[in-house]
Amino acid sequence: MRTGIDRHCGFTLTELAIVVAIVALLVGGTLLTLSAQNSAREINDTRRTLEMARDAIMGFAVANGRLPCPAVPSSSGTEKLGGIPGTCASYEGFVPAVTLGIGPTGKRPGTPEPGYLLDAWLMPIRYHVTNAGSLTSATNPICPATATTNVFTTAGGMKSVGLGCLAPDLNICNSSIGASPTLCAAGQLQSISPAVVYSTGKNFATALAVGADEQANVDNNAVFVAHEPLPAGTSDPRGEFDDIVIWISPYVLYNRLISAGAI
Repeated sequence: MRTGIDRHCGFTLTELAIVVAIVALLVGGTLLTLSAQNSAREINDTRRTLEMARDAIMGFAVANGRLPCPAVPSSSGTEKLGGIPGTCASYEGFVPAVTLGIGPTGKRPGTPEPGYLLDAWLMPIRYHVTNAGSLTSATNPICPATATTNVFTTAGGMKSVGLGCLAPDLNICNSSIGASPTLCAAGQLQSISPAVVYSTGKNFATALAVGADEQANVDNNAVFVAHEPLPAGTSDPRGEFDDIVIWISPYVLYNRLISAGAI
């Protein structure tokens, strides 16, 4: 004979559903947090790599009186000089990590050759140096009558023409909209630089440049774009953007050269 009130153990289906939903929310939130942390770590690691490359490039300039030429496919991480002294085989390419003695280095995806300085997404860090010459006496009376070409990549070139005649021409813009191959649109210029170091970001590891601003960074001209990231599907006319772009300030470069007596 039973006495008292029957008591059933366990959960009802409704209670189980609530528990499952709570667990799913907690797991989902944890995964989102981990994903955000990984993304932030990748960006920070890549930025540190870019800054290391920039410092090494300026150190090379102090030691050699010129900026290094980019590495190109098949040069295995060493700078590729042109056939004429002071010229580069290409002014757009990759950080010459082997020449600069920085690393770690790895293989460029899809190729067997080593020597590439890689970003957090295992894509090679890119490097563009100016082939600009000097101003002439028509612009500044202290400058040579005839423009000297490739002064930034010629040993002693910057020193020979003098600070007042140096004219770096790589434009760092806030947007590619309205830009020409050589100039930012009005009001979009951030800086003018003799050299740019940049990562094409996470999305380039799986697809080519997506947004207009990303395309501007890989089209081998004198205009580059740097600004805050923009997600896929953005309504911003500049399009998706996750490139990380830094550049050499000409004034920081000149100061280091002056301090070292190289200019």
